[in-house]
Amino acid sequence: MSDAFQVLSDCPNCLVEGSVIEILDPSVAQGVALEARCQMCGYQSRLGAVENPGERFMNIASVRLALSRWSAAEGEPDVEAFCVNNFSGLSSAEIGAHLLAGERVQTNFDVVAFLFPGLSGSGASGASETAPVQRASSRAMVERPVVVTPPPVPEDPRVVVRALVAVMLADGSVRPGERVFVDQFIAEAGLAPLQEDELRPWRPGDLGWPRQPESIIQAMVALAYVDRQRDGSEWRVIREFARHWGFSLKALEAMGEAAEHKAASSMKRLWWALRGLLWVKDDKTER
Repeated sequence: MSDAFQVLSDCPNCLVEGSVIEILDPSVAQGVALEARCQMCGYQSRLGAVENPGERFMNIASVRLALSRWSAAEGEPDVEAFCVNNFSGLSSAEIGAHLLAGERVQTNFDVVAFLFPGLSGSGASGASETAPVQRASSRAMVERPVVVTPPPVPEDPRVVVRALVAVMLADGSVRPGERVFVDQFIAEAGLAPLQEDELRPWRPGDLGWPRQPESIIQAMVALAYVDRQRDGSEWRVIREFARHWGFSLKALEAMGEAAEHKAASSMKRLWWALRGLLWVKDDKTER
């Protein structure tokens, strides 16, 4: 059975968020995509080697043509509707202005559907055959346990659990630290353990609308930074949940910045602690 899975990533050429579909298989190559293709500009790579650098858009007409191809591949004949629905309300002309200026273009695609179209029920076209989700590693956890403060249990106590699972599966795999975080969170909240049928990429529409989404989103952000740096796919999943639940995206970015600062401070403290150990060793050696 193949260990391959798909993730979305941002295009290094046109800078459109989530436009690159990557096929990864850790049994073949660790940390590098077997194939990667941008649905906007045509950038393509194989095992890290660029095979097509992608189109350099020179005018609005070329941008609209690329958007038309992408829209048609997604089964949407109305290009402007495709743009407004998937590019945070931007028109094709506004998208073109960003691209021609060399600016990053934000999208709001249904990230979970793109990541696992076969599992989530209504995936996007344009990807190759859906690969299975890579399950948790049996490797022992070497980091110290994460201290987790559970939020108030929402109307359906499994909403927070499934929201965390959606983040955990965002990059197609379950890292040991993430599973420790989720299991500890569930235990601290006094909830039933994670069930096998809950290990799937939940979409925002699957979980309803909690009355107080902020505490759930805070837990999702904490999970995204459990390894001290967030993954782009994880963050896009969190943003889609926040958007669906009507939570301020500005407030979400503030949460991310706070978590980023905390992670950086933690690494700095670790660095100074390691330097201290080295200095002690050097002093003893000199004696």
